Amino acid sequence: LNPDGCGLRAGLIRELQSQGLRLTLNVESAGAQLQIALVAQGLGLGLVPRAALASSPWRDEVAVLSLSDFQPAVSLWLIHAQYLAN
Repeated sequence: LNPDGCGLRAGLIRELQSQGLRLTLNVESAGAQLQIALVAQGLGLGLVPRAALASSPWRDEVAVLSLSDFQPAVSLWLIHAQYLAN
C-alpha cells in the first residue's frame, strides 16, 4: 500500500477496524506500478487506479476483487498559484 498519509489507505484501515480486523503491512510502496508488481509476486494486496492496472505489464498476473462493503470515495482538487508567472 501507499505510505501513511494516503487517503485510500486510511479508508481501508478504518473499514477493517470497523469490522474488528487489523491490517498487517509487509511493504509500503509509492507508485502504482511497483504495487502491482509486488502483488503479482504474491506479496500482499494493493489499491491502484484502474488505468494503472490496465497499462501494467503485470495486469494478467493479478486478480481484481469486487468488494461490496468497501467503496472508497476520493475527492480531488486541481490547484494553481494565485498569480501565474509568464
